[in-house]
Amino acid sequence: MERQTFEQNGWKFKHEFEGILDFEKGDIWKPDGLGAFLEVNTNDHTIKITTTDKGFDRDGPNCSVKYNGTCKNIEEFDMICKLIQLKI
Repeated sequence: MERQTFEQNGWKFKHEFEGILDFEKGDIWKPDGLGAFLEVNTNDHTIKITTTDKGFDRDGPNCSVKYNGTCKNIEEFDMICKLIQLKI
């Protein structure tokens, strides 16, 4: 999966380091309009989706990992997003 694929789906590219792409997207998690972060490892075809949750502490918003595993193509990514209830 390539950077352009995610950018076309509304993910904002943040940076790349050694084959790991970082993205973010707002107003995507649940009806509350909370944001999500996406890490795509192009070396081993894994992704990690982290969302901001309600509540804050002194370090910032509470976050939780919703998916951390393999993903080989955009169709699998879309299915994972639907399973974890991400708006895509």
